[in-house]
Amino acid sequence: MTAVQAVRTTGIYCLPSCGARPLPENVAALPSAAAARAAGYRACRRCRPDAALPEAQVGAWAAGFKP
Repeated sequence: MTAVQAVRTTGIYCLPSCGARPLPENVAALPSAAAARAAGYRACRRCRPDAALPEAQVGAWAAGFKP
């Protein structure tokens, strides 16, 4: 699970690494994208947190990479 930041004023959630910079008082930390969706937030269209690969999948993908 990857923690996300939910922005109360816009109703979106982002990855912590997203380039969008909302005011800190408008941001709430949530434990996962699923928790953000359950709370009524939608995914950011800039960082696309739902498209991010979980760490386990990244490791499996990198193991199959041949330079």
